Amino acid sequence: MKYLLYICLALSLVACDKDDDNPADKNLFSLWTNDATGSYLDLSGMSIGDTKLFTLFYVDNSACTCELTFIGRQTDGVYALAACKLDTPNYYHDCAAENETGTYSKPASQLTICSNVSLDCGTFH
Repeated sequence: MKYLLYICLALSLVACDKDDDNPADKNLFSLWTNDATGSYLDLSGMSIGDTKLFTLFYVDNSACTCELTFIGRQTDGVYALAACKLDTPNYYHDCAAENETGTYSKPASQLTICSNVSLDCGTFH
């Protein structure tokens, strides 16, 4: 009986040691709201290492479609926005200028994304 108690205690400690799987934390691949602008960032349906088509919309009604990839963990890592191309005929936007890499961190339910190109960071909830 004494050994069974030790095994149960050990299993409960191992189960508590999963910092990336805390259910109180918001999933990285969720719908986020930019704290400064109120605009949305929808990362739903993505996963670490996968590439997803991601569209950037602009106030002049033009749009660029890019490939977005996250590499790392739920809590931190790097991202790449690549192969950006104009998605709206009759508009001009230099979509190639949108190609960038950067870092992200997500403690609990706040996401911070920092661009290595513009050196700006944005926070999302």
